[in-house]
Amino acid sequence: MLFQLKVYYLETAMEKKKDFIERFSSSITEPAFKDCSFGKDVKEIAISIILIKTRPGFEKWDQPRRPRFTELLIGRDGKILWEKRFGIEIRFDGVLFDAFLAAEDDEAGKILARESYRALDQLDRLPKRLKDFDKEGFRAAVKDLFERQGLM
Repeated sequence: MLFQLKVYYLETAMEKKKDFIERFSSSITEPAFKDCSFGKDVKEIAISIILIKTRPGFEKWDQPRRPRFTELLIGRDGKILWEKRFGIEIRFDGVLFDAFLAAEDDEAGKILARESYRALDQLDRLPKRLKDFDKEGFRAAVKDLFERQGLM
């Protein structure tokens, strides 16, 4: 299974945090779940983070989209890009945006872990036809990983 965190949109001020999120994902979440399986119906879970602070008058811009399950996505070259992927979007805004921007790596990791774990509530929005995926087992494994890393 692939569990990945990535940046979807960001402000220029958040460029360093984008690199931090990519390192966090490639060193903590992706390797921890590489050889795990929680059923055959979901192979990838991706949490995309929007790092744009809301400005007055622009509240409806850059809102997270509804979680989406993609059965198969094939690129123009014929290669499979995604297979059985559940995508969740979250947004760091307001006080959370400011705290994440100002945080050193240790505290930023805790914020990222907490908000990512909270986003897993969206797993309840998986299509009902997907019967072979252990949502609670996955949530528990993510929580255990973050606790072992000292992030929660």
